[in-house]
Amino acid sequence: MSDSNANTPIKMWPALDYADFVTIKLQQDFADGSYCKESLPTFDGEGGSTGNAEAFLYVRERFISAASNRKLNFDDLEKFKNFEDVLKGVAQHYWTDTVSTHADVVAAANADKFQVAVNLMMIRFCGGRAGGDALLEYLRSDKVRKEKSKSVAEHVGRFCTLVGYAKELLRIVAPRPDDNLEKKLVFDSFPYQWKLNFTNSGAVYHEKSINEISEYMERQKSTADADTSKKRARHQDLKNQKFKQRKKRNRRGQTGGFRNQCTRHEPPHNNHEWEDCILNPRSANFRGDTGSRGRGGRGRGNGYGGRGRGNGGGRGHHNHSNHNNNGGQSYNSGNNQGHGQNQNYNYQGTQNNNNANTRSNPENGSNQQGSNGSNEQHFLMDNNNVWGAHHGAFN
Repeated sequence: MSDSNANTPIKMWPALDYADFVTIKLQQDFADGSYCKESLPTFDGEGGSTGNAEAFLYVRERFISAASNRKLNFDDLEKFKNFEDVLKGVAQHYWTDTVSTHADVVAAANADKFQVAVNLMMIRFCGGRAGGDALLEYLRSDKVRKEKSKSVAEHVGRFCTLVGYAKELLRIVAPRPDDNLEKKLVFDSFPYQWKLNFTNSGAVYHEKSINEISEYMERQKSTADADTSKKRARHQDLKNQKFKQRKKRNRRGQTGGFRNQCTRHEPPHNNHEWEDCILNPRSANFRGDTGSRGRGGRGRGNGYGGRGRGNGGGRGHHNHSNHNNNGGQSYNSGNNQGHGQNQNYNYQGTQNNNNANTRSNPENGSNQQGSNGSNEQHFLMDNNNVWGAHHGAFN
């Protein structure tokens, strides 16, 4: 089957383009002085659109139609003599040099010369002596199934044209196609589901005409087109949704993938939306203002460490020593973080109050929460503050 399909003289598509043909005018003069002119296409036999098997059958058909009694009124012998006029190039040379002088043509009766000569031309240009067999086998194959781009009318019209060609071409094995075979070939060329619906409806193809089969398939195509339109609409909706989602992801990607990223936490701990943050009072995950910092107390102290020097609370190591060199009262208040020692010296004073937030120890020192550190401050190295030294406070 594959070889016959490859060797078929005529294919389903593309169809013949009649505008490609070069035409000539044939004239017949009659005894009464009248005449008849007919414009006919020509065949060149060079294998193109005007030189293939279908082109020859088309030119032959047009010539026979014009030569009928209604027009040029050629008899059988005149057909043989005038057919050369519709041939050009390779085809004309083959007719003149081979066909017209062939033994079968010379021996044929005048009434048969034209048909014998045409058969020789078909052997040469239309697939050989089994061109009709090859074409019929091609029409039974899947290669002639209806194409989606073609309407039912286009498909049926073209298919029936090829069946007509198969009737005209030479055959060795296959009989001449009859009406039932033509209906079967046309019916089998449609999609499986359409044929199944036709059979399930109780119809039988050989009981229907070609037109009735075509009309039923038209309805099947309308239904199939409606279903296809719905599928396309659903597919387009899905495509639009995916496009919107992709566009949304791309827009998020410009901000790290977040619509409103948390700014209260430092990277990499801000990898979440602000609406989900534990510091957002409106979030379901809110845990209170755990990230705030308290204020240190205000006080005076001569300390090292922490952030800066001076009044207020700080982080680091602080040694607070409160000295009252000249008597009186001394106050030290404040909250400090760090380990340190608060030492109070009263060289002559009457009262010493230490209000620091400390823990007492046996050595009159204070350890406050924070990092390790210990410093002691004594005013023994300051010559400007040595009242106790001059008065023998440390002797």
